[in-house]
Amino acid sequence: KNHYFKMENSFQNTRRFCHIRNQIVAVIALVLLGYNFNQSISEYIYMLPTGKFAESPDVLVFSNAASLDSFPSSINDSEERNVSVISNASSSDPFPAEFDNSEALNVPVISITPSSAPFPSEFDDSERWCQHLRSTPEPPLVLYNRIAKAGSTTLRKIYKHKPNVRLNSRYWGSISEENIANYKKKFSSIIEESEEGTTTIADGHFMPIFPFPNATFMNMMRLPKSRLVSQFYYVMYDSIAARADNGTNSKYLASVGGSLYLDEKCLTSDKCLNELEGICKTQLSFLCRGGSCGNKTKGSYDIEKILSNDILEVLGFQEEFEKSLDMFECAFPTIFEGAQKVYEKIGAFNIGTHKLGIISKDLEKILDENFCTEEMTLYERALEQFNHRYNKMVLNRGSCCRVKKM
Repeated sequence: KNHYFKMENSFQNTRRFCHIRNQIVAVIALVLLGYNFNQSISEYIYMLPTGKFAESPDVLVFSNAASLDSFPSSINDSEERNVSVISNASSSDPFPAEFDNSEALNVPVISITPSSAPFPSEFDDSERWCQHLRSTPEPPLVLYNRIAKAGSTTLRKIYKHKPNVRLNSRYWGSISEENIANYKKKFSSIIEESEEGTTTIADGHFMPIFPFPNATFMNMMRLPKSRLVSQFYYVMYDSIAARADNGTNSKYLASVGGSLYLDEKCLTSDKCLNELEGICKTQLSFLCRGGSCGNKTKGSYDIEKILSNDILEVLGFQEEFEKSLDMFECAFPTIFEGAQKVYEKIGAFNIGTHKLGIISKDLEKILDENFCTEEMTLYERALEQFNHRYNKMVLNRGSCCRVKKM
């Protein structure tokens, strides 16, 4: 019996010690946070389990996820509690491990490594973007110059029952001074033939974008290296040409120096390397306009001009497909109303069967450090812009989104 009471007293002393220790740690933390102690120390300590600290307007919520929806709604309360939200924080791991609940919530989380040139604060153009949408009607024509292997086939399946025109291969490829008149004539005819007062979407694989009366552009991006891998193996093994050629596109195989895979053979082939370098500039070429496209001598794209281009009204992301559908519906409700429900029913289309990836580590290093760097910078900055706009839209749908035409 005496032995039992000794153990019980020891246990109670341990509990008191832990309690006192926790109080001391909490007080030290509060001092570091700069809180004044006009109230009693015990009052501050017992605020910890109640979550009252989140009510302070000085609290910052950092997120390196693709959006705030990567966290449960109890955490995403910045609007209600008037806290500042900083997306894409510079820290590589701004949250403790217990906040990484993406697997439990079944949501995609994309960690973005900040570029060497930080995205300027003025590129949070969400307020201006919302005002633009709300103050302008849906255009008669929405132009979707589809980037290959970035969800465009699935997206087309979603809106195929809405007013749409699929441009044939005559209108695919690069637009130049010599052939731009053909595009203008085609776009004019689509508007003239469309029902008055409605919106029609026209899609095709053409580049770059250019201003056209009564029309605006939209598009979808994908992580550059992921898109490169998908395009390489799709063209080689799953394209129409490949299926007609016993499962391997012999013409494409010759154009990449006989490299069937992204391996050491590709690494040592100039033809294969040239192909990969070109693939890693595809999205830049599709999204730029005029002066932002650079030139053959300089070769550089003006990413800030690409992102501030008013005629590219919505730029979505394959990695954020459902949120992109939400933004498309906000800007073009006639075409994308109910798009998320359609997507839930039909799922993704045109998925490649060869999931071989990049076999050569040295080749992957060239992609990361050379070929894909410029396009990756565009991706990172465009995704940050997307997040600002998406969060603004979710909190202010009534004052941000366009009203569907009757």
